[in-house]
Amino acid sequence: MDFSVGKSIKRLDNLLNSNLNVMLKQWDLTRSQFFILTYLMDNPEKNISQKDIELAFQLKNPTVTGMVKLMEEKGFIERKVNPADKRSNLLLLTEKGRSLKPFILKFIRSVDEQILKGFSDEEKIELENFLGRIIENVSGNRDYWER
Repeated sequence: MDFSVGKSIKRLDNLLNSNLNVMLKQWDLTRSQFFILTYLMDNPEKNISQKDIELAFQLKNPTVTGMVKLMEEKGFIERKVNPADKRSNLLLLTEKGRSLKPFILKFIRSVDEQILKGFSDEEKIELENFLGRIIENVSGNRDYWER
């Protein structure tokens, strides 16, 4: 069999990242910072801590701390002491961070449209189901990967 799911997913990931990096240059953002911003935008009613970011993206504390520090320096987010737990910080979008939302939403929609061009509604539903199953298969069996 010449087809490899992993290689195809990696190729797609590389293409998407390359296009994303071109778009993000205008705001001096990295891909990881972009995903943190979108996570905060998608959860405006929640108190998001650095720990939440670590868990959501499966990142280590020092990595998240570094990204948050840079995003704060660039003016996209601010850290505020968590009133429920003074040992942790909540992450809040600044006005500058919130101002990117319409551009980010438009970009995400246009990427999805480009990716799914020529797919029927039924095929889109099938793809969503297939990707969900692949994610479940990969994330649900840690023992397999640790052999």
